Amino acid sequence: MNDSQKEIYTQIWIKYKPAMLRYCKGKLNRYEEDAKDIINDAFTILWEKILKDGIPEYPQAFLYKTIDNLLKYKYRTIRKNNENCVLHSIDEEIYMPYTQDVAEQYELEQLDEERISRANQTLKEDEKQILHYHYMEEKTYEEIAGILNSTKTAIKQKKFRASKKLHKISDKAKKDLGFF
Repeated sequence: MNDSQKEIYTQIWIKYKPAMLRYCKGKLNRYEEDAKDIINDAFTILWEKILKDGIPEYPQAFLYKTIDNLLKYKYRTIRKNNENCVLHSIDEEIYMPYTQDVAEQYELEQLDEERISRANQTLKEDEKQILHYHYMEEKTYEEIAGILNSTKTAIKQKKFRASKKLHKISDKAKKDLGFF
């Protein structure tokens, strides 16, 4: 790898790592260390790609696609680890399918319904649209601004405020339903 490739890789690392780490932590909210590992793995794959084929035309897109693939693999691993519960006996291991407690599942569904209901009552229409475009359709701030005839900065601020409201709604719902 020559010095210009190292410099470009370093610039990509500095520019994209923070946003990608936030993205990854959001997807793996209970597995923060795994999120850091996935980011490091993605940048290692980028490094190998640069060595083999040169710098990708769109490094940010390459990294997001790599991270998505690593996340899918992680989800499968987590799901596989939770599917079977192993009981150890003196003579042998017995594999029993893991079943979530029905009461626990009902409570979680009730919490989700309550969160959605409260969010629909509390959030303004433009906040709902911004959150939908950002999280469900994975649009960029520029794309959302174009759709809603606004500026990128205004969309970022509204999305931040709406996300903050959602966290408060969620915490209140958890408290009201006795989750903590």
